[in-house]
Formats: sequence, structure tokens, C-alpha cells
Amino acid sequence: MASETQSKHRPSPHVLMYFWLALLAGAVIPALFVARALTGSLSTANGLLAFAAGVAALQLLFWLALRRCSAPELPAWQGLQYITAYMTIGIGSTSLFVALPTTIIAVLGMMGIALLSAADGGGERAQLRFRAMVVWFGRHRMYQ
Repeated sequence: MASETQSKHRPSPHVLMYFWLALLAGAVIPALFVARALTGSLSTANGLLAFAAGVAALQLLFWLALRRCSAPELPAWQGLQYITAYMTIGIGSTSLFVALPTTIIAVLGMMGIALLSAADGGGERAQLRFRAMVVWFGRHRMYQ
């Protein structure tokens, strides 16, 4: 049953575009803010190094969160795509203002779930919390 559900899910191209834009913005924007706060300027070598280290740290945390929050019945990658699709209200700039921030919030929430569940041995709580987060976004969806 789980494999049937996963094989049927195919997000539309605009949902995938919003999803990838949100992942890009979620990796770059926080790293820019942190690098700018630490070094004062991104035009120096230290600023660029701090930015690169911030992006690398966020990517490492993202991939750790993907591993911790994935379950056989709901992989984390697919859950994030569901959230993006739930918050899509069509194609256009209005949808960007809704889908991108909520997907970034969902990614940050997934990272928080992974960090909070680091003390758990098996990570079952992370999977349950991530599933609950996807369900919460599903209940508050804009358009389907």
C-alpha cells in the first residue's frame, strides 16, 4: 500500500519549482544573515568563508533531518513536497508569497525536530513528529 501511494504522488512542475526555490532560499538567506552578523561584510574573505560555512552547516543539518524524519510510509522528501503542494494556491506571484515561506518554515521545523530528537536512539519520535507536522499543514492547506 505504501509503495502504491508513493508511486502515485507526482507533484506538478510549478510545485516542484516552488519547492526547489524554497530549499535554495532556506539555505542561502540564513547563511547570509549569519555571515553578515559575524563579519560585517560579505566582500571580505572572512565574510565569504563564514557564508560558505553557514551554507555547508545548514546542508549538513538538512540531510541529517531528512534521515531522522524519514519513515517507510512517508519519506521526509515527499512530506516536504506535500507541504509545498498543500500551500500552493495556483500559479503566479501570489502563490510564491504563500508556498515559499511555509515550505521554508517546514524545512526549519524538520531540522528542529531532528535536533530535538537527537537524544532518541531509534528516531521513531522524529518520524512521528514529522508526520504530525505534515498532517498539520494538510489541515491548514490553501488549495488542492
